[in-house]
Amino acid sequence: MLWHVTNSLKLTIKETYTSLVKEFETNDPLKIIKELGIIVQFADLGENKGLYHTLEIEDNIYHCIHINNNLSSNEQRYTLAHEL
Repeated sequence: MLWHVTNSLKLTIKETYTSLVKEFETNDPLKIIKELGIIVQFADLGENKGLYHTLEIEDNIYHCIHINNNLSSNEQRYTLAHEL
């Protein structure tokens, strides 16, 4: 399901966005993140707004987005979309 993570490296940001919106029939980053199976965690990240990383445990790869819980809900949504 995470085809976008590896294959989108060939696409521009705008092309990736358009592809995700078309495939998932929404521009809501939370819905897209859920469909892709990405883990979202909220924590105090200090000056950082958010970050994305992958974690490999045994043969499983987990995709994670961390969002600063001190941001407003609008800033959190924007940062989710950015990290996606």
